[in-house]
Amino acid sequence: MSLLSIIFVLGLSTFSAFAEVSVESYVVGRNNRRIIQALVTELEQKHGIRANVAYGAEIEATIDKISINEKDLDKFWEFAKTPKDKEAFIRFIIAHEYFHVALGHPDLADGRKVAGVKDMVFMEDRRNFERQVNHLATREVIAAGLPIDVIRDFFKSDLYPVNDHYPPAEEQLKVVESALLPSVDESIFNEGIDCRPLLRRLAGF
Repeated sequence: MSLLSIIFVLGLSTFSAFAEVSVESYVVGRNNRRIIQALVTELEQKHGIRANVAYGAEIEATIDKISINEKDLDKFWEFAKTPKDKEAFIRFIIAHEYFHVALGHPDLADGRKVAGVKDMVFMEDRRNFERQVNHLATREVIAAGLPIDVIRDFFKSDLYPVNDHYPPAEEQLKVVESALLPSVDESIFNEGIDCRPLLRRLAGF
């Protein structure tokens, strides 16, 4: 067997191992990193942009990396009540951070050019970034055949932060509903900074 064939087989084996991971096996207070990595790998395979995973004090996206606070993720898991809602919400949270990385939002905020896009990033642009990733993350949940009621409930709850960095809950709820449309609502990506070139570099959109 050639070296290329061996690498290909090993790659398939790795992907199969991730594919076998069930989100339903998530246990609060335990090590759920295999599940987290499997969800990120699934997004990478689907959309063609790599995102490294690290574990730290916050759930956030930085340049080329998703950082996960496992205790905070446990809180999101416990917020959802039914098994399907729990899976939907964990998928939503991971996809939210993944799309920040995949769209290059941390790079733009750091003054870097991404896919030909470079502009001053103001607070309103950061709020628009949040709307963009929530739109795409909700579409991922829908594509997985899962309910989105838990996402609506989150934006109506005390868990959703109310500050200048995030759009009002009413705007987020509109973004969630727009995810039910047959295709991506590109108007969300053309408010302030034109982020449509960032969207188009992702496979599947």
